Amino acid sequence: MKKKTRHYLSIAALLLVLPTILSGCMYFMPGEQSIYAPPLEKSEKLILPTVAVMIGDLRIQYDKEAGEIVPDIEKTQTVECEILGVIDEVFVKAGDLVTKGQLVAVLDMENINNSIFKQEIAVEKATMSYDRQLALYKAGKSDYYSLEFSRLSLEALTNYLNDLYITQKKHYLYASTDGIVVEVKKFSEDSAKGEILSICPKENFLVEVMIPSSDYPPVIDTKLLNIKSGKENNVGKIRIIYDGEQSEGYVFRSRGEYSLAYDFFGEDSYVQFAFYDLPDNAILGKNATVRYVESEAYDVMVIPVSTVYTNSDGTFYTMVVVGDEIEVRPITLGISDGVFYEVTSGLVEGERVLKSK
Repeated sequence: MKKKTRHYLSIAALLLVLPTILSGCMYFMPGEQSIYAPPLEKSEKLILPTVAVMIGDLRIQYDKEAGEIVPDIEKTQTVECEILGVIDEVFVKAGDLVTKGQLVAVLDMENINNSIFKQEIAVEKATMSYDRQLALYKAGKSDYYSLEFSRLSLEALTNYLNDLYITQKKHYLYASTDGIVVEVKKFSEDSAKGEILSICPKENFLVEVMIPSSDYPPVIDTKLLNIKSGKENNVGKIRIIYDGEQSEGYVFRSRGEYSLAYDFFGEDSYVQFAFYDLPDNAILGKNATVRYVESEAYDVMVIPVSTVYTNSDGTFYTMVVVGDEIEVRPITLGISDGVFYEVTSGLVEGERVLKSK
């Protein structure tokens, strides 16, 4: 009986201790949520970084600071005064556009006009004297020598009057060519003889780029030194930029034409550029920049350079995102400005390509 009673007591004690043991085990076990993730209510879609194939323009160009817009000295023409006189008025200034035959200056006319007035009176009197001598000679009341003397006097006075008329015309100075006034001379005592002003035709204004001697010139220097001169060469590739505007130009003269990638003699090289048609507002003295456009393309398909990959054989491909899939697509490329590539085949506008970054 005692042995049975002890057995019942052991069972009772175990039942009393069991809840405490179970609670301790629960304390040290990880929670249920950290072991099993909750089920997803709906599938999540992976978002890929892509960019659209677009239509755009590309241009590969190099800019080089140049000097001032200056006239070609060899082509500049002068307006000269053939007589010594006093400048009354100059109607133009440096930078003005003029046309051939335009009145640009006039000398003081007072002295010449007075001389002409007096000479006209003298000729008129000489004419009357000659007419009287002629009448007397015909009437037999005057000899031939008196008539001839009167005639020679009238002829001399008339010739001198004609010379005065010619001199009067020389007081008016006209533009010798179409072009832009380069310089107007200043005369300390308002007296003038010789060059009054100079004019350069619009097509003969130049911009000069100096290229320092170097064994390793920058890319733009090499480009400029090795392009041929002449209006027929590099059409549309040269821009002359001034005051925020630009005009097309061409290489007028270049030392690079005799295969100079740089100057072997240790001297500075130069390239002179001329305008195809100098705009009226691009006057001399303005600083300019020369832009050499190596290549350009308009309204072409473009994609960022970061979306283009190169095969081992040198061909190109890109990753096209089609729905939930990525397609490796071979492409052919045109020019690149370092930011975008021109795509000549393999893609369609609006398709999306995968970025590498």
